[in-house]
Amino acid sequence: MPFNQNEQFPIGYDLIAVVVVVALTGCAVFVPPINSTFLRPITAIGFILLMPGYVVVAAAFPASHSSGTASGDVRKQTGGLDLLSRLVFSFGTSVAIATLTGIALGATEWGIRQRSVFAVLAAITILTVPVALYRRRQLPAQIRFRGFDDPRGSIQHARAVLLGANSMGEAVLNVGLAAVVVLAVVAGVGIAPQQDEGVTEFYLLSEGTDGEFTASEYPSTLARGESHSFLVQVGNGEYKPLNYTVVVKVQQLGPDNQTVTAEREIDRFTATLSHDQSRRFEHTVTPELSGDNIRLVYLLYTGPPPANPQISNAYLELHLWLTVDSR
Repeated sequence: MPFNQNEQFPIGYDLIAVVVVVALTGCAVFVPPINSTFLRPITAIGFILLMPGYVVVAAAFPASHSSGTASGDVRKQTGGLDLLSRLVFSFGTSVAIATLTGIALGATEWGIRQRSVFAVLAAITILTVPVALYRRRQLPAQIRFRGFDDPRGSIQHARAVLLGANSMGEAVLNVGLAAVVVLAVVAGVGIAPQQDEGVTEFYLLSEGTDGEFTASEYPSTLARGESHSFLVQVGNGEYKPLNYTVVVKVQQLGPDNQTVTAEREIDRFTATLSHDQSRRFEHTVTPELSGDNIRLVYLLYTGPPPANPQISNAYLELHLWLTVDSR
């Protein structure tokens, strides 16, 4: 349907398409058996690299760059972008949003996981759509970005942007920028983890001075018999249910820092986790061994651990060096 310049509130088919892409991506990522097909990495990477940035750019730049000379003054005030510029800015903005989202989630209990990353990015995308629509409504109809309401006109405009430059150099630059965006999406799909490239999340947090668990305030010295609280988290990203066991040991090492001269198992945790599930174990460690070469070891196993759990036979391991004062 052609764009109606007298329309008081533009529909914005491009923004409706964004909402549809968010819904389809959610299905491709989380709904079996679709999430085990090639659609999963294609939709997920395409969504992450374009959709959040597209709606943010749409909200920031509601005007069309090719609105005509009669509206030039208004266009300068509102900030118009052509189609190619929107795609390039959308890619860069999406990468920035995804990076900041990962940093923020890494500092929370949810962690950088599939469900949490998608939920945050989808929320940012959906909540920005009405902002973009509102910003378009504030502009005169003749300079609004049309949002691909006229598909044939949008294709003609894209061709004009890519090939209708003032010089051959500008045309080559336009085509090159478009190619960079396409290649970035394709490369993202290529490096996306497939179903047989799963990973188990395993990390240790220490209780800080404020009582919160953190990844920065690990103790280096304890008195013998002194207790300290830790939190260990296990997350299943292996695309199949797994039975996890965590064995916690305190080891005393010789002068070479490799030979274990004494050790004691102080705790053990088990959990059966489905894909994309995680479990936290909060516990208190009270070392009974003393010396300068004390190692607190967390050994993770998928299934029953061996009779003598050691770093060499663990699926994953974490350790922390301590000095335990015998006094």
